[in-house]
Amino acid sequence: MVITGGGEEITRGVGSNVLGDPVNAVVWLAETAIRTGEPLRAGEVLLSGSIGYIEPWPADVECVATVTGLGRVVATAESKG
Repeated sequence: MVITGGGEEITRGVGSNVLGDPVNAVVWLAETAIRTGEPLRAGEVLLSGSIGYIEPWPADVECVATVTGLGRVVATAESKG
């Protein structure tokens, strides 16, 4: 995964950055939820963790996230005011 903003790289990473594999993070979450008495419920959205470092999102700059095997998404965060 690579995220760029205005042609500059913001962050990059690989799935193994998330507990070795994003699936491992979801398994850990499910097991922990059961153990604490709050099992996951149908329809809940699960986020397996961040592949890249969390960085500030530049306002008014087109950002592109490209994930190998999945494709890309383009978004712009508007500044306040």
